[in-house]
Amino acid sequence: MYFGSIAAQAPDILLMDEPTNHMDMETVEGLQEGLLEFPGAVLLVSHDIDFLETVATEVWLTAEGASSAFGRGY
Repeated sequence: MYFGSIAAQAPDILLMDEPTNHMDMETVEGLQEGLLEFPGAVLLVSHDIDFLETVATEVWLTAEGASSAFGRGY
């Protein structure tokens, strides 16, 4: 299912696992714009720091069985 059709169903939360994998830069930018306009919560897993810096308000690092707030004041 595509992001647009999911968002059109008005969910309260989106769960995304590595959403930018295999996307070109134009598509990533479109996804960023869509997520910034999305009124609900988004929980996503990503290794793409540039993507996270654009869309995330909070970043958590999970490693070795523990999670903690990460980074520069997200």
